[in-house]
Amino acid sequence: MKAPPIPADAVRFRANVRSHLLKIIPIILAIWSVIGTVLVYVVDENSTVAISILVIGAIWMVGITVGTFYIVSYWVRLYIAESGIWHRDKWGRRSHLDWSDVGEVVRVRILIFSYFRLASRSTNTVLWIPLPLQNQAEFERLLTQWAPDVAAYLHGPDQSSYHPD
Repeated sequence: MKAPPIPADAVRFRANVRSHLLKIIPIILAIWSVIGTVLVYVVDENSTVAISILVIGAIWMVGITVGTFYIVSYWVRLYIAESGIWHRDKWGRRSHLDWSDVGEVVRVRILIFSYFRLASRSTNTVLWIPLPLQNQAEFERLLTQWAPDVAAYLHGPDQSSYHPD
C-alpha cells in the first residue's frame, strides 16, 4: 500500500548523527587498536610499516563511518503532522501511520542505539525512529501535542510498551 503524500505543513526530522558518531567512533578505534597491537607484535615490534598501516587504517575506518552515518541520516528522515507520521519502513519504502492507528509503541535499545518503534493496529506497518533526532525538543513538543498517548512512552525505560487495546 502506497503512503499518502506528505502534507505541506509536516515537519521534517533527521537522526542526530553527531550523537551516534560519539558513541560508535570510540568503539571502532578501540577494536582497531587491539587489531593493530596484534599486527605490530606479529610483524615486528619496531616495524614502521605495521604502525603506518595501523594509523592509516584508523583514519580510513573513521572516515568511512562518518560518511556512512551522514548518508544514512540524509536518506532516513521522517515527517510528522497532525494526522500522522511518515517514515521509511525496513525495506526502504516510505510508509505512513495515522496517530489513531498506532497499535503498539515500544522504546527499544539495540546495543548502543535507541529507537522508538511504532506499529500499526490495522496493517503490518512498523516504523523504527532513531533517537535522538536533530531537533529532539521540537519532535517531543509536536508529538505531545498531536499524539499524547504515544509521546508518553518517548521517555520511558527501554523495552517499555504501549498497547491501546
